[in-house]
Amino acid sequence: MNDKKLRFELSEICKKHDSQAVPELNDLKNKYQHNILFIRSSSEFPEDITGYEYALGLANSNNYLQKIKKLRDLGFYCACGNSFFMAWIADIKKLLIPVNKKEITGGELIIYYESTVKHAGIVKNKDTIRSKWGTSGMYEHGILEIPIEYGENYCFFLKPNISEIEKYFDSYLNELALCINSLY
Repeated sequence: MNDKKLRFELSEICKKHDSQAVPELNDLKNKYQHNILFIRSSSEFPEDITGYEYALGLANSNNYLQKIKKLRDLGFYCACGNSFFMAWIADIKKLLIPVNKKEITGGELIIYYESTVKHAGIVKNKDTIRSKWGTSGMYEHGILEIPIEYGENYCFFLKPNISEIEKYFDSYLNELALCINSLY
């Protein structure tokens, strides 16, 4: 289901703290038919974790979290598991292996995009996704029961293991450093 009116309202809800977002999401059931469930509060995640970091499993990696804390303390917010990193491992490094929807068993990645990567989540089953929305918490939802800015196009991928993702993140940081050094 791709109800654009619902998706526009979800865009506003995901900008709010869970204490406001959850009641508003529940109120939407009176206006729209949807299967969105609030699963986990944003306060249960390490600070500033993105939906991409959650989807890739980086939110549970102490090794990654230690590195990212140091980088963020230095003001390098662009050096994290964000849409650029997701596009880098998908398009440039070809780490992500596409999966046909018919082959889904659960645990795969879903990446939403328009002209660029917009959002990512973890596939629970063929019709249900689990993803973190903006500053809000984690939700379980249908494939297109997401804020409108997350896009309408999507692809499924096998999820690489965390050690492989961490290795690629280190390479990504090295390439970023080379780019930054070349500016000076």
